[in-house]
Amino acid sequence: MVTTRQRSLRRIAEISLVFIKMGFMTFGGGFAMLPLIREELIDRRHWLSEDRFLEVIAVAQALPGSLSINMSIIVGYEVAGLPGALSAVAGAALPPFLTITLVAAVFNRLQDNPVVDAAFMGVRCAVVALIWNAGMETAKLAVKDWRSWIILGVTIVIMMVTPLNPATLILVLAAIGSSAMMVRSWKARRATEMGKRKEGQDGIH
Repeated sequence: MVTTRQRSLRRIAEISLVFIKMGFMTFGGGFAMLPLIREELIDRRHWLSEDRFLEVIAVAQALPGSLSINMSIIVGYEVAGLPGALSAVAGAALPPFLTITLVAAVFNRLQDNPVVDAAFMGVRCAVVALIWNAGMETAKLAVKDWRSWIILGVTIVIMMVTPLNPATLILVLAAIGSSAMMVRSWKARRATEMGKRKEGQDGIH
């Protein structure tokens, strides 16, 4: 019979293995990892919902540090608490650590190799395609009405014409969104109160 502790340990090990797998299978890091992360966490493991996945991306991007590391900490904590967060961040950090160590050891020998240069060019093009695909998939989930389209358009323009940090932009838009929600809630409450007052006055007359 499998005990609760054994199930917890298995889940923690599973979290670590999932992030190790994603780290070794993804080139480009950051947003290039999003398609694989989405497939693993939503489609296969069902650890996150679509909406929660978008929230995790936004929070991870707004916080200092690597996007992949931040996401691993958040997801690991949600799935298995603090042990899950530690397991996830260890799994996410191991592949790039090993890869960079290996590349650093042979970089001077390979940096002028035309075959290696061509391979990296192909990888860079693939990373651009992956990021584009991740952006399109995320947009399908996040952009749901005309207000969202306006925010998306304004955000793209701001990022193209200003050197504003993405994290700062996310925080600013979050503040704007919260303010807009508060205004709508206030208007709705006021309309409800006005309606009740009118009904009361009609009842008196």
